[in-house]
Amino acid sequence: MGDNDFDFADMIAAEVGTSLATDAVENEDTPPNNPLADMAQRINAAQNAFEILGVEQESAQDDARSAYTNLARQLHPDRFARESPEIIDLANELFDKVRDAWDNLETPEKRQKYIDHVILGKPTEEEEAMETVRAYMAAEADFKKGQAAFNAGRISSAHTLFKSARANVPDELEFQVYLAYTTFNLNRKQNPETANKAIEQLKSLLDENQQQERRLDGGWVLLGRAYRERQMFDAAKRCQVQALRINAANPDATRELRRIEGAKEEAAASKKGLFGKLFGRKKKKTRR
Repeated sequence: MGDNDFDFADMIAAEVGTSLATDAVENEDTPPNNPLADMAQRINAAQNAFEILGVEQESAQDDARSAYTNLARQLHPDRFARESPEIIDLANELFDKVRDAWDNLETPEKRQKYIDHVILGKPTEEEEAMETVRAYMAAEADFKKGQAAFNAGRISSAHTLFKSARANVPDELEFQVYLAYTTFNLNRKQNPETANKAIEQLKSLLDENQQQERRLDGGWVLLGRAYRERQMFDAAKRCQVQALRINAANPDATRELRRIEGAKEEAAASKKGLFGKLFGRKKKKTRR
């Protein structure tokens, strides 16, 4: 190394010092004699990649590239090889921030993605996927609780849980099917209009399900149950037969078929008894 090299190093050392003395002034990141003080203050205060490069969000791609190139030249670590270790570290840190900022903006696709997720706060694809999984798990948990309540005869509680499941995963037909049936069940006496709409919705959902690979035999059981409760026994039986076509091992469909037969006999006996009373009264009047 020649004398000129030593003189140059001494000159630089005298100008910038051998330490950043970061604790010299409270709340200051860099000391006054730091050649990177202004640059560090601006970059460290930046809130996003655009501010780090010193360009507007709406700036042209070429302007952003020029700003990056200019900063990269100014902060390249080779320029500070003779500086103190503290300044070298600071140069490396700032250079990395500038490089990372440009990495987020170097193509129109990356730039738009950065604007969407960092500037506007939209969820990333990974975050959206995780939210979908979380929502489905919550919906599935509510649905299972709803089924347990339903099987225990607590229709109102089941209805609330089915509604929550559908809110988390609106497109799941099975959730909608159970919600439609419980809506019918809760309103069939007090609000016939709402009950009728629920039945129509249930039928529509089962029609839609015909196009899906996973067929909802349980939905046909519910529709048949609704028909049985309305004493539409032939329609009720057809629904249970359809459920068994989809799943021959469905125990609810088999059980419902027995209930339908029992309900038919009971309705027939009740009707016969009513006619007997009416005709009996007429005969008594005739005898007089």
